Amino acid sequence: MSEPAEGESKSLKSVAIIATVVGTSFLNSFFSGALTSSLPTIGRDLQYSAAALTWPVSLNALMLGAFLLPFGRVADIAGHRIVFLGGTAWFALGSLAVALAPDNQGFSALCALLGLGAAANMPAGVGILGSHFSAGPTKNKAFASLGAGQPLGYIAGLVIGAVFTTTKTGWRASFYVQAALSALFLVLGYFTIPPPSPRSRRHSLTEITVPPEDADAQSTHTLFLDLADNKKIDYVGAILSVSGLVLLTFALADASSEPKGWKTPWLPPLVPIAVLILAAFFYWESVLSKRLAAFYSAPKDQRSKSPPPPPLLTPSIWKAPHLGEILIVVFFAWASFNTSTYYINLLLQLVMDVSPLKTALFFLPMIISGTVLNFVPGFTLGHVNGKAFVVASMLLSFISPILLATVDTSASYWAYIFPMMLTSPATDLIFSVATVQISRSVSRSEQATAGALFNVTTRLATSISLAVISSIANVVSTQYLGSHPFDASLKAQTADSPDVLIAGYRLAAWLCVGCVGVSTVVAVVGLRGIGVVGKKETKAE
Repeated sequence: MSEPAEGESKSLKSVAIIATVVGTSFLNSFFSGALTSSLPTIGRDLQYSAAALTWPVSLNALMLGAFLLPFGRVADIAGHRIVFLGGTAWFALGSLAVALAPDNQGFSALCALLGLGAAANMPAGVGILGSHFSAGPTKNKAFASLGAGQPLGYIAGLVIGAVFTTTKTGWRASFYVQAALSALFLVLGYFTIPPPSPRSRRHSLTEITVPPEDADAQSTHTLFLDLADNKKIDYVGAILSVSGLVLLTFALADASSEPKGWKTPWLPPLVPIAVLILAAFFYWESVLSKRLAAFYSAPKDQRSKSPPPPPLLTPSIWKAPHLGEILIVVFFAWASFNTSTYYINLLLQLVMDVSPLKTALFFLPMIISGTVLNFVPGFTLGHVNGKAFVVASMLLSFISPILLATVDTSASYWAYIFPMMLTSPATDLIFSVATVQISRSVSRSEQATAGALFNVTTRLATSISLAVISSIANVVSTQYLGSHPFDASLKAQTADSPDVLIAGYRLAAWLCVGCVGVSTVVAVVGLRGIGVVGKKETKAE
């Protein structure tokens, strides 16, 4: 038998790399889906109180969101491969530990620790795809596959978790499956993801603009700092960013579980404290960047013994073309998508009295729609203007929340719920455009950091939108109950009555429509000149 051609061998290796990174992304979302559908049963088995039942989800999201940025920067400095493999190994062991958790305290703590594995392999995975593939069709398909992995993982976890929960297999089986698949992708990644090569040394350089030496000078010059020789970690930046994000995420998550909500005395002050800490983080990063530039621009005989650590988030990253506008579009688009999906689930189970398993099956059309909407840009992003994709995504994204706001609960599944499911993942069209544009806009030494920034944006969008919109929706439902103490059949209503609940759900849906509107305006105005983001690079790197 003849040996495979070199091009065929490289193609198979590229497919294996993409499958490994997409597989871990799939599993990160699989956990969320499995936990969502299994949580009521887990609560009964491990004797959770009603108020504490949301803690496994909240703690996992808190750790994941808070550590994305530090791990992203560590991946850019230490190497994408080692951080990716370490995060995946942690996720595999953590999944096994979650499956064996003996009580509710252990289960919550292990779910939190599991978030660290995802926080490491998510930005490192983006960094691997961004640095391994040059701009062009293969890179477009790689990021499209990555985008498809997340909704597919969530729905798969939702369905499999519901199936295991409702059979003798039990809820623990979902996490055993998760651990086994994580181990599989760990082995696959070990043999397929290449280590950094000496000839890719240029890829490890960070661009720093050095200010003029005196006030009268007008010119600046650029330094390329070899981060491979600077292994220091920006611990101050890491502490500030993690503290700020932990406080902010905790406050937003806990507001929905506290009986008094935002009226809880100690809760509101956490938000401004978190904002101040995050402001201090950005200020520190600017100071550290200037110190780094000053060190490398000084003559060698006048330098201190060692350079300062590289900033966790270099201020120059914000100069990347359209980065700010893309992150704003992503923030409001994901806020609408995740919040409306959350309320669709509540509508089905609490208002329309659909069982958890049947609810999971109702979500299946989202798999087909999400997959198609992710892969369309993968094959066309090199030929179609990126702005056209984003605007088309936003126009489609109006449909699902509008249907939710006007839903007739007595109508058939096909009249409202089915079209909601088909159009709900319209934001997936943005994923490939955003990730490819961000990847090609930043240096190779900032690929994982940029990936972390993207994921932090989506996590914050979900936390903030759910906290704000659910608070407003709860107020509307309470007001509705006060003005409508009896339903149409003169039966006394409670806070859990379908008519009371849906009053708040409808307003929540209209607020989601408003979020889509903000994204649409920013896309139309702010993405002028973005061009064809997936075109193949013609210049040498």
